[in-house]
Amino acid sequence: MDVRSYKIVFALFLSIETILLFGLTTKSAMSQGIHPAYQPSSFDSPSVLTTPYLSPLQSSTASQDTDSATRQETPWEPSQDTQHSATTAASTNQESRTRRRPPSPPRSVAKNLGTFISTDRFNFSNFVYNIYGYSEFPVQGRLKVADNNSAAPDDRFIFRYNHHHNALDSQVVNAAGAVTNRSSHLDYYTVGFEKSFRNRCWSLEVRMPVFGARNEVFSDGFSTDVGSVGNLAFIVKRVLSQNDCRVISAGLGVTAATGDDANFIVVDEQLTVKNRASHIVPYLACLWTPSERVFVHSFLELDVATDGNPVEYRDLLPGGANYVLGHLNSQTLLSYDVSLGYWWYRNPCNRISGVASLLEFHYVGTVNDADIVSCAAGCGSFGFGNYLNSFNMLSLTAGIDVEICNCTNLRFAGAVPLRDNDDRFSDGEVQSSINWRY
Repeated sequence: MDVRSYKIVFALFLSIETILLFGLTTKSAMSQGIHPAYQPSSFDSPSVLTTPYLSPLQSSTASQDTDSATRQETPWEPSQDTQHSATTAASTNQESRTRRRPPSPPRSVAKNLGTFISTDRFNFSNFVYNIYGYSEFPVQGRLKVADNNSAAPDDRFIFRYNHHHNALDSQVVNAAGAVTNRSSHLDYYTVGFEKSFRNRCWSLEVRMPVFGARNEVFSDGFSTDVGSVGNLAFIVKRVLSQNDCRVISAGLGVTAATGDDANFIVVDEQLTVKNRASHIVPYLACLWTPSERVFVHSFLELDVATDGNPVEYRDLLPGGANYVLGHLNSQTLLSYDVSLGYWWYRNPCNRISGVASLLEFHYVGTVNDADIVSCAAGCGSFGFGNYLNSFNMLSLTAGIDVEICNCTNLRFAGAVPLRDNDDRFSDGEVQSSINWRY
């Protein structure tokens, strides 16, 4: 069995395990008369965790048992009005204990910083003008759930900036044989929010990425226009298990095809990769806080494209042809991220309430072979896809987290690739983020 087969088996095991964990958690809760949405939060104090949630039926039975014990111990029988008042008070107190909102999670939960950018390549040649070359471009629809995320549901507003240095390579060879090489940087900004609900056992996160200028114009008749609007993403999170120092959650990320198309012009011919495919990303996450200062995050996720993106050819001359060359299907990606953090300073009474450092390792690899769309059309030949077929990227991220007023986190980090050649997507990355909790 090859490495790719092991990845497929592992991904299937992850999906089955997530379903079983969700089912067992729900079944265990319902068998105790506890609705899963009202499980005690892992961030409750020990005194709260020792007070179980009682269903209305259990609450009524407990009140009756309490009244019976009271009647047996006291030498006199209370009046009917007194019994009614005592029962009402007991029910009210029990209801107030079971229905109160758990405390908010501590502000010490820092987020995973890992990011990843996936690229495809456009190969071209024009027989009339005798130019050829290639240009890399980002794959629309990719979603990295681990980016600026935690296993614990939260209420926050998000802003993030990422700079990938020398992320997109291009090469053009003209009729005279002159070679033009370019390495372009990739900058993008992400805004969004996360909202918890159902007693902080669930959350919904929304992200919207916006890219910087990604247009290239060469003097030999070749230019690119990849656009600046990314795909809107939705992430649902559900807590599966939790205690005083651990949270295990699972969920699903989905992207909507709201981003721009990628356009490539070769003299008088235009090739366009339409952004039509959505991606689904099931994931499993864990947060472990063995002490008040140490925290560990880990994410395991699988990125699957639901459909292919149409590739269109258009002759820009008057009366030129316009037709679809094929559909480009993005590869399925398996990724694992682990983040180690330590709080060096904590003082909730100061404006700067905490300072922490983070060290993270990120892995991203392909599960299946690449899909290539290639053809001879018009005055040349063209091809789209990952011509390297597979990759296994490994990177290291180090950063610092500054907490302000117990509710705002500023993070600054840098990332470096740990592998070369085909498994290296950029020379490095700089990132910063702001998370404001409400």
